[in-house]
Amino acid sequence: MAGTYLLVLPWSPDEVGGVNTFARNLTAELRHQEWLQPVIAADDRNALLPQNETHFVRFCFTLVEDRSPARLFASLCRLPAQLWRLYLLLQSRKVEVVNFHYPGLRPLGVSILKRLGLFRGRILLSFHGTDERPSRTVTEEWLRRRIVNAADERIACSRSLAARLATNLGIAPSKVAVIYGGADPRIFRPRSMATTPRLGHLPSQYLVSVGAFKPRKGQMVLLRAFSLLVDRWPNLHLCVAGGSGPEFQRLSSVAAELGLAERVHLFANLHQHEVASLLANALACVQPSLEEALGLAICEAGAAGIPVIASNLSGHAELMEDGLTGKLFTVGDSRACAAAIVEVLERPYAARSMAAALRDKVLSTFTWEACANRYRALYDSRRPDARVIPSVPSPLFPRDEGPQFMA
Repeated sequence: MAGTYLLVLPWSPDEVGGVNTFARNLTAELRHQEWLQPVIAADDRNALLPQNETHFVRFCFTLVEDRSPARLFASLCRLPAQLWRLYLLLQSRKVEVVNFHYPGLRPLGVSILKRLGLFRGRILLSFHGTDERPSRTVTEEWLRRRIVNAADERIACSRSLAARLATNLGIAPSKVAVIYGGADPRIFRPRSMATTPRLGHLPSQYLVSVGAFKPRKGQMVLLRAFSLLVDRWPNLHLCVAGGSGPEFQRLSSVAAELGLAERVHLFANLHQHEVASLLANALACVQPSLEEALGLAICEAGAAGIPVIASNLSGHAELMEDGLTGKLFTVGDSRACAAAIVEVLERPYAARSMAAALRDKVLSTFTWEACANRYRALYDSRRPDARVIPSVPSPLFPRDEGPQFMA
C-alpha cells in the first residue's frame, strides 16, 4: 500500500473558497500523477475519532485552545489521549506527509509526535494570506513560532506573502518556499474550446468578477465602477460569482438602489465548470480585491483567454504586468477601475494581445500540474532518513530554523 499525503484544512472541503479550491485541485493533480495517496482531512473538534465522509475524513487536529485559561487547562488535560488518537490515525493510514493549509495551531500534535520519534514523515505548512495575521495572545505566539520552526517546510502562495510570513513569524525569508496555485487548462479554456455554458441564458455582453462575497474582495468597488459605465454601454452587464458571504445581499441591494438590478447578476457557489463557462464568454474579467495573496481567479481568467483588469495589489502584480498581460488600477478606486475597463473595451486589439500574453504565462507557470510538481519536489529532494531520536528530547521544540529552501 502506498503512503498517504494528508492535506489538513480547518473546515469542510465542500465549502466554496480559495483555500478549498487550492487543496481540492492540488489533491486532484497529485492523484492524477499517482504519487502517494492524497487524502483531505477537515479539522473537526467534535471528531475525536476519524469520521469518513464521501470525499474526506473528519478528525480533531486542534489540541490546544488558549482563548481562555479554562479552555487551555481543559486542552492540556485532553492532550495525552488526543495525541494517542492522532498517532493511531497516522499509523493506520501510513501517512508520509502531513500538509496543513491555513495551519494555525493545528500542526502542534503532529509536531510533538515527530519530536518524540513517533512520526517520521514530513510536516508542511501552507499559508494562503489571511492566515499570516499576528497572534492574538502570548501563548498563541509562543506555540506558533515553535510549530513553524518544527515544520520541514513553510510554503507561501506568493512572494509577497512569503515576505510577510518571514516578518510576522520571525524566520529568515530563505526558509519560506513559494509555490503558486493556478488554473486547470482542461477546464478553463477560451470560448472556442469551452464547453456549452450551464448557466442558462447569459447576457451577450458582460464583465465578470470571481471571488467570495466578502468585503475584502472589493466587489462594491467594481459595482460603483460599473455604475459609471452603464450610460456609455447600454448593453453591458456585470456578472459576479463566488462563495456565499455577507456581500451578496449588500451588492444586490446597492445594485437595486442604483437602478441596475436588471444588469447586475450574482451567482453563489457555482461549480468550477460553471465558472469556466462564465469566464470564457465574458468580455473581460475584473478583480477589484482589497486584499489578496494571489489571485487564482486571474489565473483562471487567463487560461480562459479573456482580458483581465485587477487592483494593483502585490499578489496581483506577481501574475500580471500592467499594459502587457493585463490592466492594473489603484486599489479601492472605483474611478480608476472604470477607466481601466474603458481602456480594455475601447482597445480590443490591445486587449486581445494582453489576454494572449497572460494565457501563455498561465499555461507555462500557473497550473496545478506545476503546483503539484513543486510540492512533490519538496518531498523528493529531502526524503526523511532514519535517525536516532534523543532519549530525552530537550527542548521539545528546538529553535533551529529548519532546512534551507529557496523558491
